[in-house]
Amino acid sequence: MTRAGRVLTALLLLAALTACAGPTVTAAEYRDKVAQTAKALTGLLVTARHAVELDLGGRMLPTVTDTVVTDAERDAVSVQTTIESRQPPDAESDRLRLRMDGPVRAATAVLTDLRIAVRSGDSGAQRAALARLEQPLGDLEQLSEVSA
Repeated sequence: MTRAGRVLTALLLLAALTACAGPTVTAAEYRDKVAQTAKALTGLLVTARHAVELDLGGRMLPTVTDTVVTDAERDAVSVQTTIESRQPPDAESDRLRLRMDGPVRAATAVLTDLRIAVRSGDSGAQRAALARLEQPLGDLEQLSEVSA
């Protein structure tokens, strides 16, 4: 292999390794990751909710609302992928993973529904999606306190 080939291989390996979530070694670290995930998703849901509420009230351009909701959905999927890549270090952490799974999936699903409703201009579907945000928001709020 040439020097350029070795350098390219090393760079690709470095990029692949830094793109992965690091290991979670202890139960306390896993609880911290769950709490961070819950807080991040809560922020994304609240941001999307405010944007849609402003849009429904005629105080935000639909194109801006679309951008905010689309970005929130994309970021939520990224957060979901990151937490799902973490290996729970023990049985208690695995139970916490199972407890978190539903609210995380519900949050991303509602953001997808919200994006579709915003893009189609369907205010009824937007309001219905906003109402469905409340359950994952409440669940995520509880999960954000697991590291305390």
